[in-house]
Amino acid sequence: MKTHQPDPVVEFVKNTYKKVTQLPNKVKGALKRKPFFSYFLTEIPDSSLHELFIDAQLHTWAVKAMSQLIVSSYQEDHYGVAQRSLPVVMSALVNLSQIVDKHAKGTLAISRQSAWHSSGATLQAVLLTGGRHSLKAALHMALHNIASVFVKELVVFQLSEAQQRYLQTVVGTKTNC
Repeated sequence: MKTHQPDPVVEFVKNTYKKVTQLPNKVKGALKRKPFFSYFLTEIPDSSLHELFIDAQLHTWAVKAMSQLIVSSYQEDHYGVAQRSLPVVMSALVNLSQIVDKHAKGTLAISRQSAWHSSGATLQAVLLTGGRHSLKAALHMALHNIASVFVKELVVFQLSEAQQRYLQTVVGTKTNC
């Protein structure tokens, strides 16, 4: 009874293939240890936050358009079709504004840190904070405009306590919600 022994050529090819497929990772690891190459091969600390606000202008326009439609629906929508979804929209705007505020605090610290380390990063920090600030301003303006038009209807919105407090701080007046 013969036992099947692996062919030495097949084993050599498998081992060589394994080494060749691991070669790019080994080269990348070796280059990461060199300061010049590590700059290009390592992830930039604020890249994930930058991806969040990369298309902030589109979101800013959407928030502005939606708030203007809702505010104008108060006078033009005689059947109240837009007002039916108003509590959901208002809750979503408050949640989005809270999330942007939370991430804005993180980007502020990172943008200050990157501004100290290199002058090239300041342009990126300005672009990042510009998108964040425009979105934050659009959200606050939308919340303020909707709350000021629908003052009497805010009681029906059924916002959580945290959302009510946040809305009161953004709007600046007692909203009775």
